[in-house]
Parts: sequence; C-alpha cells; structure tokens
Amino acid sequence: RCNSFLFFFNDTATTEIYTLSLHDALPIYQQIYADEIKKGEISNQDLKIRITGIRIYDGEHKERYRYNTDEEMYVEISYLSTEEVINPVFRVQILREDGLLCHGTNTTRGNFKIDRISGEGKITLHYSKIILLEGNYFINSAILKDGYSDIPYDIHGRRYRISVSSKYSDGGGIANMYTKWMVD
Repeated sequence: RCNSFLFFFNDTATTEIYTLSLHDALPIYQQIYADEIKKGEISNQDLKIRITGIRIYDGEHKERYRYNTDEEMYVEISYLSTEEVINPVFRVQILREDGLLCHGTNTTRGNFKIDRISGEGKITLHYSKIILLEGNYFINSAILKDGYSDIPYDIHGRRYRISVSSKYSDGGGIANMYTKWMVD
C-alpha cells in the first residue's frame, strides 16, 4: 500500500503554522497505519539498516518468554546495515497487552552514544529487575534516525511477547513499586 500526502499553501503564515505542526502529524500517521504497526509489518527491507531479530533471555543467557517480577531480563537486538549509519538510536519499549506503554528507553536517553555502525551486529539492553506486575506484555524495538523523534529506519512492533507472574498483590496497576509505610 502506498499513500502520499501533499500539501500546498500560498500563504507564508499558514505555511509556518503547518511547518511547526508537522511533529503533530506522527500520531495521525501512526493511527493510519495502526493495524500494520500492531502486526509489526512496518519494516522496509531496502533501508540501509534493519532489525534482523530480537532475542529475550535471562541472566543465565537462556532464551525465555515467561518471567517473574524482580527477575532480570535482557533484550538483544540483531541488526544488519548495508552501509555505514552515523549516530543510530536503538529503542526498546514494553507495552501491556492492551497497548499501554509501561516502559520505553533508547540509547540516547541511556547516554549510550553509537558513533557509527556498519555490517552485522548486536546491541543489548539489560533490565536488572522487571518490576512489572502479572500480565502479558509486548516488546517493541526500533532503530531510529535520532533519539528525539520517531523517524525509524526499522520497527518491530508487537512481535515479541513476554508474560510476567508476580507474587505481589499490589492493588492494581502495572508495576511493583518498592514502598514502605511509616507513622510519625
């Protein structure tokens, strides 16, 4: 499917308003392609860098998709770059089954700068403790052109599922926050 959007404005002020508002178009784009994003089908194999696979494993490097609250987890992204890519940004998100974003990070936010990459490689994100409460979750991954936009080289959305069991009855929510009650 190919959809094109073309806008022409004769008025300078109107052009400036719409230029400033282009960032607001991303949620509209995501809504238009919501079904494809959910299926993980937005991925252009002709791009100069693409995700070739995701591996989710525990502290013993055993691939797993069932975890308990407080266990550690690794998300390994394998990639292939057909040409040198300057300053790519890798992103991992955890979404609850209903689409609620529970956690998201990227290499820019994690102060992990990648100057350039080419060829095949892997990058890994380590969660020292999963603080999610019981439920089913999706792991999304992306390679972005920069850390402050959603302009992707490649996206794998809702392809990788994990389930979390929890001994905590936290009264609801998505995370086990470490708290302590005190009386003065």
